Amino acid sequence: MESLARFVVHRPKLVLSVLAVVTVFLGYYARQIRIDSSIDGLLREGDPEKQYYDQIRKTFGSDDVVVVAIVADSVYTPGALQKIDRLTQELRKIPEVKSVLSMTNAKDIVADVLGDGETPALLIPRIPDKG
Repeated sequence: MESLARFVVHRPKLVLSVLAVVTVFLGYYARQIRIDSSIDGLLREGDPEKQYYDQIRKTFGSDDVVVVAIVADSVYTPGALQKIDRLTQELRKIPEVKSVLSMTNAKDIVADVLGDGETPALLIPRIPDKG
């Protein structure tokens, strides 16, 4: 190990040149790496699990999900709730987005079951003013 350290100290230009060549070589091939995060690549054709997965996708649509988070001291403040609602409305406007679910448009399951059955009760029925 000591001889390697001595070599690096006494021939720094050679060591840096070799490292640069290796980095360029590996960097060139690293650009060609593609990551497939879909479950399709994990399941074989003809596998019953793949057939089930394909049926679920056909029934429910895409399995692509994006999670957007907001950092705040409390998400229950009027300012944070207004920001969440504004973000929810803006994300809905994107043509490729099929649905957006946030705490400002989520249904209140308990109130929905106990309610009149006509109008879905929202988890947050009214967003308060910043005041």
